[in-house]
Amino acid sequence: MIPEFPNASESFKRKNPQIFADGTLGQVLLEPKEREPTKEEIKSEKQLQEQIVGFLERNGTVVIRSRMDRKTSINVGTPDLLFAVRTRAVAFEVKLPGKKPTEEQHKMMLQMTGNGWACFIVHSYDQAVELFESLIAAANL
Repeated sequence: MIPEFPNASESFKRKNPQIFADGTLGQVLLEPKEREPTKEEIKSEKQLQEQIVGFLERNGTVVIRSRMDRKTSINVGTPDLLFAVRTRAVAFEVKLPGKKPTEEQHKMMLQMTGNGWACFIVHSYDQAVELFESLIAAANL
C-alpha cells in the first residue's frame, strides 16, 4: 500500500518534496525522478563516450553514434553507441556512474534485445573494454 497525504499542510509539503513531486498526487515515490544533468555532467558523459569510441575504433570496430550537441534525428531512446562484433549487433548506452537510462532508453533497449541486439548500460571505460572482450571471446567459441 502506498501512503497518501491528500490533506497535507504546505509546511509538510515543503519539508517532504520527494512525496509531492509532479504527478504523484501526494503518494510516496518509490524512485524519485532524476534531475536534469548539468552541463558539466553532459561534458563528462561525452568524454566517456569518446574514450569508448576510441577504444572500439582502435580495435577495428565501426561505431555509429548520434551527436550530443544537436537535436537528434534518430528514434528517441536509441542507445549512444551502435556497432557489431562478429555479426552480433551491439548497443552501449553510456551513463555516468550512478545514473540510469531514461524510460524511453529502457523501452528501446528492450525492443532491440527482443530483435537480437546485445544491449548494455556502460558506466566506465573499463566496463566497456571488459564487455567488448567478452563479446569477442563468445563470438570465437
